[in-house]
Amino acid sequence: MKKFLVVLIVLSLLLSVFGSNISFAQKKYKESPMLAELVKAGKLPPVEQRLPKNPFVVGPGVLIPEKDLKWEVGEYGGTLRMFWTGTEGGGDYIIILCEPLLSAPGISDSPIRGNIVEDFKVTGGNRVFTFKLREGLKWSDGTPVTTEDVRFAYEDVLLNDKLTPVFPSAYRSGGSPTGEPMKLEIVDKYTFRLTSKTRYGAFLRVLTIEAWAGHGDLLKPAHYLKQFHPKYTPLEKLEPLIKKEGFGPGEWWRLFTAKDFSSHWKQSRPDSVGFPVLAPWVLSPSTTSDVLVYERNPYYFKVDVEGNQLPYIDKIVGYRVQDQETALLKVLAGEIDFTRQSNITQLPLLKANEQKGGYKVYLLDKHTDGAPAYISLNYKDPVWRKVVWDVRFRKALSLAINRKEIIDTIYHGLAEPTSWIPSEYNVAEANRLLDEMGLKKRSPEGWRLGPDGKPFTINFETIGIWEPDMIPVNELVVEYWKKIGIRTTLKQIDPTLWQQRGREANQLQASVLWGAHDMGWQLWYGLDFATVLWDQWYNTGGKQGEEPPLWYKTLKDLAIKSKRAALPGSPEYKEVTRKIKELEYKYIPAIYITEKVKYPLIASAKLGNVPTSGYAIAANFSVEQFFFRK
Repeated sequence: MKKFLVVLIVLSLLLSVFGSNISFAQKKYKESPMLAELVKAGKLPPVEQRLPKNPFVVGPGVLIPEKDLKWEVGEYGGTLRMFWTGTEGGGDYIIILCEPLLSAPGISDSPIRGNIVEDFKVTGGNRVFTFKLREGLKWSDGTPVTTEDVRFAYEDVLLNDKLTPVFPSAYRSGGSPTGEPMKLEIVDKYTFRLTSKTRYGAFLRVLTIEAWAGHGDLLKPAHYLKQFHPKYTPLEKLEPLIKKEGFGPGEWWRLFTAKDFSSHWKQSRPDSVGFPVLAPWVLSPSTTSDVLVYERNPYYFKVDVEGNQLPYIDKIVGYRVQDQETALLKVLAGEIDFTRQSNITQLPLLKANEQKGGYKVYLLDKHTDGAPAYISLNYKDPVWRKVVWDVRFRKALSLAINRKEIIDTIYHGLAEPTSWIPSEYNVAEANRLLDEMGLKKRSPEGWRLGPDGKPFTINFETIGIWEPDMIPVNELVVEYWKKIGIRTTLKQIDPTLWQQRGREANQLQASVLWGAHDMGWQLWYGLDFATVLWDQWYNTGGKQGEEPPLWYKTLKDLAIKSKRAALPGSPEYKEVTRKIKELEYKYIPAIYITEKVKYPLIASAKLGNVPTSGYAIAANFSVEQFFFRK
């Protein structure tokens, strides 16, 4: 018996020592040579002190499903050259900088795991959500991340009606625009809890990928932003800053909003330099209005399976270009290392120049429908409304579109006609429907006359820089509609003007925007442009906007129900989606054109860990694992 006890004690000691060695070995992290030099010079603490206690570990199947990527341990170094169009950083940067609270491989919604939060638990019948932040996680300036950052973001920003006049439905009970704000409870320094009064099965999906939310709503660097909030800094001290920014006396909320870059959507703006972030790269002071420079974040919280702190790539440099043609020339010349903003219409040219340009073209899936046309259902013109509110008109527009020609000429056969609205090509039926609804009379030029006796005209105004297929697709759409007697125009306008005239002022008749139906995280997208006033009414409980028709109310109700349902794939979710599809097919809220579109992703031939299948935009969510082969 004594010998047995001695053996047990020895084994226990050995296991204790062995376990300690494992734990110690796991703490031996490695870092980029450039950061190691800063540590050596005393300008940075050691990597073990910069990483959280339990970093996010990246390996096969973590950021990208294994079926879409043969993952490798990478090498440190290099500069990733990119571009953007417009006045601020484009979509590629926005997504690269997005760090949500939760994550799932390949922008899916399964399996959902912690990202910024280390762990989470759902209880109370999908009503109570408890999250634990990674202990030791730090902002890019080295300040620890704690639940004070959560409390500040929720109580002092989201629940402050000056900063947040309309509380987001994403954080209301059940995801409903009329639900009460979820209750926040700070459990301890790293644990917080959000409780919904009603079932909210899709809340995890909301925090993972829905609308590329990131963490900015629920997690802000309180230590930095409190200096612009009158609860923590007296208003008299804020007045000089308010005046300097050009705001009126006492308008502290405008100052705060101007200084808050928590949203990754704003972190490509040059004035965001110095703002504490959690992204893999931080905007450098050397950034200008034409060149964006991002340097690695020394406090980034992810490592690979061998303990190498990510990202592998040292720096990202982005060049502003005026248009897609200039961008294409830079790609062909081998001056761009990565872009998802490539032109499907130029696929043959891109493929033919792969070797010369030193890049590869990967045909991946597009996460949105191909360039749908949105006809405003809320444009304030009685003649316009009398025509476009007639579903026969919207059906006629859809039937007049030769989708096969679009797919063959624009998408090189790499797409399918939409299945969400009637999409057969039938010009005769389109003309019959228009005649039937009273648009028989025509002008001498052949244009159909509206109820006011004038040629009924659809004026498209859009931003071609968003997606390169938007303009060529809808140039064809314009011609198709002209053939059935609907005078139609198309022009590109400035992005800021589009936003002001479209979603804000409801002054656009028609536009081209993204649309998405094939992913669980989004049943449709873009209708907020076409239904501005209806959405205002719905989201404010009838206090603003205009009351929508019953079919649209039902659509919105079903969307809310889908959020309360379990994650996509459940019988309940499938049933809700089926009902939504039935309503969209019957009432045609937008003119969807294609689906299952392929997307050319361009990457340097030297880049490793680039996905070869799946959604193209998923690559943007995984750039921290990209590396240059030497």
